Amino acid sequence: MVDRLKQWSCKIWNRDPAECSEMSSATQLRQMNNNQHQYQLQKPLRLIYNKNTMSITSLHCKKESECCANCKELIASISECGVCLEPLDHGITSCQMCGNLVCSSCAGRLLKCPFCRINIDYSWQRNVALERIFTKLELPCRNFRFGCKLYLPKSKRDKHEDKCKYRQLKCPMHSCHWTNSVIHLPDHLNQVHHLHLLKGNGVNIEISNFKTKVAESESKMHKYVILMNCFSQYFICKLLLYKKVLTMSFIQISNSSPFHFGVFVNIMSNFKSMKGIVPIHYACPELHISCDALVTPWKSQDNCVKIYLNIRYMNTPIRFM
Repeated sequence: MVDRLKQWSCKIWNRDPAECSEMSSATQLRQMNNNQHQYQLQKPLRLIYNKNTMSITSLHCKKESECCANCKELIASISECGVCLEPLDHGITSCQMCGNLVCSSCAGRLLKCPFCRINIDYSWQRNVALERIFTKLELPCRNFRFGCKLYLPKSKRDKHEDKCKYRQLKCPMHSCHWTNSVIHLPDHLNQVHHLHLLKGNGVNIEISNFKTKVAESESKMHKYVILMNCFSQYFICKLLLYKKVLTMSFIQISNSSPFHFGVFVNIMSNFKSMKGIVPIHYACPELHISCDALVTPWKSQDNCVKIYLNIRYMNTPIRFM
């Protein structure tokens, strides 16, 4: 048995058999085994580096890995509804037969699965696992088809979409079906509706020959529309003189600001003046003012009405009294 151990030891350490034959005692074998560390490779040292002082190459690789085109294309394709093509934020449902995904709003309107054509009565099932995954992933903004290239998690995506400059808006003018990004709205209003953008939070409106126009308002409508840009928001002020009633409405086109806005109105004529505060909302109710309170009682005088409008921040929403 001892001879076999000698042979094995010689094969392992590549020793000469004659040299191994001289080692007859067990003490010499133990000594040879104790010296085996001389023939072992050194253990690799643990690298310690500062995360704040990374090389340019590592930062470039990290940036490229985070912005992989294939990953973005894959995430953008699986994170949208297969029917309306809107992002799947919540209420994700999947077909039990084919496994395709649709949003809950589309699933409630469909009679059959648009992919496998099976009846909806027992086909759709809510996919809670994907809902949890999508809340953690950085998904594209819902306006990515219109130019937005940001990928954000659920906690930041909703706030960004309300302020995204590529968000889609409808034209605030009646009987106009135009829909596009908010950055193209001033050009549309200028070219189609002939409205020029006024930059600033204040404007003065002067209606000359007011008494004559009030008399004509029984059969003729006088309309004034003003487009204003202030506080990074767009506002439209509409004044309508019809049937001896002055109607005023103030609309905030994009409700993307967390602040509340109001219009300080000051109406002055040769006969009377009126002041008030009108809140601005996305769909503000109209303010009706009787022209009898502004028209001078003297027949020989045709007065002029001046309207001063000033948009300001409001701490809390105020109702016009």
